[in-house]
Amino acid sequence: MKKKILKVVVIIAIILAAFIIQSVWSKQNSNIVPTPNLLLIVACIFGFMRGSNFGCVVGLCCGLLYDFAYGDIVGLYAFLYMICGFFSGTMKRLFYSENVLMPLFLVFTNDFIYNLAVYIFRFLLRNKQDFPYYFGKIIFPEMIITTFIMFLTFKLFYILNEKLYMTEEERSLSFDK
Repeated sequence: MKKKILKVVVIIAIILAAFIIQSVWSKQNSNIVPTPNLLLIVACIFGFMRGSNFGCVVGLCCGLLYDFAYGDIVGLYAFLYMICGFFSGTMKRLFYSENVLMPLFLVFTNDFIYNLAVYIFRFLLRNKQDFPYYFGKIIFPEMIITTFIMFLTFKLFYILNEKLYMTEEERSLSFDK
């Protein structure tokens, strides 16, 4: 029971830390450097490592936190993060600890899908149709910086996943070591 509570507390702490860092970064450096989508990284990585259900729950928590802080409509970002967590979780069977290319591809793809959906729901439906500008100034730079930050933090997430969720039997039978 203590172990389950510890797992929940650690996941909540990671989500809150990602949200706080993303919020501070966007307020301080929004004109200089694009803001990485740390909440998307958290939803994608936990979905990829733990499966689609876990990715959905983490994505929903990330999205609701973002909705309550910045969203006009509660549920849009929750839905988008949840979809990204689910999509990443469907790739769980391709998870290998040494291979960082699949998570990089997932974060890159999910960030594009996320930003495309934000463009459609927040701008296109209001008849703001300058997609090349939005892609060049917001979507593509954010995709690059989010993928780069994911590359830097993947091993940390992997170690955390192994410490929290692997049992002794799984550790002794692992072919990765």
